[in-house]
Amino acid sequence: MTLSRYFEKMRQKDVDWVTLYFGITTLRTSLGYNCSKQEHALIALLEYQLENALTTFLKLKNQDLEPLFFAHKGYNDYILNGWESRMVYLYLLKTAAKRRKELLFILKSFDPYHIVKNKEYTEQFNDYHISDLDYDVGKKFEYEL
Repeated sequence: MTLSRYFEKMRQKDVDWVTLYFGITTLRTSLGYNCSKQEHALIALLEYQLENALTTFLKLKNQDLEPLFFAHKGYNDYILNGWESRMVYLYLLKTAAKRRKELLFILKSFDPYHIVKNKEYTEQFNDYHISDLDYDVGKKFEYEL
């Protein structure tokens, strides 16, 4: 799973919000339904912590994000395609304020309802690829994170 590379031994990488949300919301299905009660409890705790972190970061109330998490229950990493292009889009927004403002729309765009309803918005991600974040050795990322 993509998210796991951020937690390998001796890794000190930051995780962007899109990858973190995508990884945690698809973790339950990716692990399967034959998990122990303890494993389900740990996944629920991860989901809860992510929801609390997002509400704090976006300065929202928990009930504002509940529909977002409910809509994506049961998704797996094969169904939720396009997370990489959304992550690249988030990184390429020039200011932290723009990233914060756009983050909720990006996360909502994973929902099939929003994909159909807001076609123009979701189609904008088609042009982004992970290679857009490649930089020559020693060159610094263009925008402040």
